[in-house]
Parts: sequence; structure tokens; C-alpha cells
Amino acid sequence: MITTLSIRDYAQNMALRQPPPGGGSTAALSGLLGVSLLAMLINLVLPGAAAALDEPQQQLAALRERLLSLAEEDAAVLADVLAVFQSGASAVHADDRAQAVLLQAACVPLSIAENCLQALQVGERVLAALPPHAQGDLLTAALACQTGIKGALLSVAANLPWLADAGQVEELKARLQAVNENQGRLVAGLTDSIYAVQPYQILR
Repeated sequence: MITTLSIRDYAQNMALRQPPPGGGSTAALSGLLGVSLLAMLINLVLPGAAAALDEPQQQLAALRERLLSLAEEDAAVLADVLAVFQSGASAVHADDRAQAVLLQAACVPLSIAENCLQALQVGERVLAALPPHAQGDLLTAALACQTGIKGALLSVAANLPWLADAGQVEELKARLQAVNENQGRLVAGLTDSIYAVQPYQILR
């Protein structure tokens, strides 16, 4: 299981061996780091407001578990996709088993992106409660989640051309576009807000 690897072993597996892990698992890992940093900020910087932040913390805890699970799911799906294409790509559109695998190869990273987007929404909600010195870490968390979203959406887009069901493709495209638009708005809003205060104005 890739989520039980040390950071060193995970990086070494990715750099030197055949996947998995691949892009989708990496996107989930990026989002996981962002979610965990958000949770740290709430725990360490806002201890006096713990009761008011119970719900965001519970949401972040659930997102951490979900992203860990999705990293494993994506690794398993990637192994199945590689097996599908080892037998040739010419018949993929007519092969029901191949279509099921490729649908999962689009759906799993889309779920990664949607979970990372929820973390960005939590970040937007807690920003005003954070002192300026902690807001830089919040933006770091948001950017990690954004990387998770963008990486996951790239994986979704890469798999769409292989899907034969036009209805499924349109549904996935609509979800992809909604996530992409929302993440752009949220990260831009957080960036503008944080860069407007000291000491971050220097980065404008």
C-alpha cells in the first residue's frame, strides 16, 4: 500500500520504478498535505476557538481519510489502466471491461479534485479567524490543495477521450469545469486577501 510508505520510499518508488504511484496519487498526496496543514493551523493557532471550529476540524479529518483512500484507489486503477493498454489501444472503445476501468480512471481523480476543493472552502471560512502571521501557512495549504485539484483534473481530462459513452463524458466534463472554476475563484480570493496585509504585501 503506497500510503504506508515513508516519504523517502514513496519518492523513490515514483522516480525509479514503474507506476503506480502516478499523477493521481501525487495529486491526492498534495491535497492531503494541504488539508493537514489547515488542520494544524486550527489546532495550534486557534485553540481558544476550538468549539466553534469543531465542524471544520471534523470535515478536515474526513477529508484526510478520504484522500488517503483515494491515493490508494488511484494507484490500483492506474495498474489496471496499464494492463488494459498493454493489450493494445485499438479495441478499448468496444471492450466493456476496458471501459469500466477507464471510467474509474476518470472518476477517481475527479473525486480527488472535489475533496481538495472542499478543503479550499474550509480555508476560506477560517481565514478571518487567523492572525496575520498564520495566514501565509493558510495560503500554503490552499496552494497545495490547488495543485492537488489541477493535477487530478489533468488526469481526468487525459482519460475522457477513451470513454465511449458520450453522456458519461459530458457529465464528467461538467463536474471538471465546475471544480476548476470554483478552485480558481477560491484561491484568487485567498491570495488577494492575504497579500493585502503585512507582512505579505511584499509578494504582490
